[in-house]
Amino acid sequence: MSELEWFFLVVSLGTAITYVFYHFRYSGSKSGNIKSLGDKSYRVAILKHKGRVNGFTVNIEQAGLPECSFVSRKKIHHFFERFSNAETRVISDQNFSERIHTLCDNTAVRMELQLNSSLRHSLVELFTRKFPASYKIQAIHCYRNSLSARYTAKGNPKGEFINQQAEEIAPLLFNITENLARVSSQGAGALKDPNLTTVGLVQALGAALGIVGFAQFIKIIGLENYQPLHVYPFVVFAGAVGLGTIIMFVFVIFILLRGSSRFYRAIIEFVCFGSIGILLSSYVFLFSINTELDNSPTYKKTTVVSRTYTETTKRKNRRTITYHAELKDRRNIAEESITINLTPELYKSLSPGTEVDLSIRQGYFGYPYIIKYHFQEESW
Repeated sequence: MSELEWFFLVVSLGTAITYVFYHFRYSGSKSGNIKSLGDKSYRVAILKHKGRVNGFTVNIEQAGLPECSFVSRKKIHHFFERFSNAETRVISDQNFSERIHTLCDNTAVRMELQLNSSLRHSLVELFTRKFPASYKIQAIHCYRNSLSARYTAKGNPKGEFINQQAEEIAPLLFNITENLARVSSQGAGALKDPNLTTVGLVQALGAALGIVGFAQFIKIIGLENYQPLHVYPFVVFAGAVGLGTIIMFVFVIFILLRGSSRFYRAIIEFVCFGSIGILLSSYVFLFSINTELDNSPTYKKTTVVSRTYTETTKRKNRRTITYHAELKDRRNIAEESITINLTPELYKSLSPGTEVDLSIRQGYFGYPYIIKYHFQEESW
């Protein structure tokens, strides 16, 4: 299986796995304590990180809930609504629209929000409710017959206090679920958000491209052979190709999701993760093509070691040292220097002034690369 086939296989699997997690984050937790409010029940799940409480969710099961989400409105929503032509979907109630951004492209849900003042009032009260300083509502998600209200918390609050807060907001959540459940009476398709799957795939693809791009780049920078003769020109070439690919992807996303309330999320997440992965992958694959499809003859170049040096990178408790030598053309010292990677053993045995014979090929795209180098009597 070629490297390109492996790339598409891994990206496909990564997209599928990330897509599952993407939808999982909308689902309410099935764990937590069950509480009662009259003849109704809800579930409170305390979220912890490294033993400390950092949030909680209140989940209510209700058949017939449509797919939708609600988040606090920010300036970025105004910008992308104008840019993506989604402002036509803003609810006309100014008090609601200035505070809450509705992540849903289902016309039945939007119609219910437009006509149902009780639903809007409950949502506004939840998002404007004055909690203790350590609490903040994050989002309300309706997915797979479950409504989940997610809150962040600081200061490691006690469970009793969280349960008290959940009990106070439960009536508002029950009112929201009951009102949203009416949407199901408008037809079989009323529960589905037409763009939710597309947005999920775009975000999953962006994450998968980012992960694969980093993995491929880390793999190639560890190679000690087949190094570019001059790195900078090839980086510019790969960057230009990668940037063109990113623009093409963004254009396709724009066509697919223009007018969607989730347009900004798809674009931002793809640019943050997918674009980085595309740039790194462009370098890896163009370098692979430049070497694997190259049939040019090998020519020699004699250089001398001008200096040797190490680079140290620290990641958490792990330290990585890489070894390099800077080479100059023996006949033309003013020419741009060449940097090669070394093994620790070779690094210790080298000193400035050592002659190095390079075996070079021109490259399929015309970017020369080193296939072998020879230090005095030692061959590598």
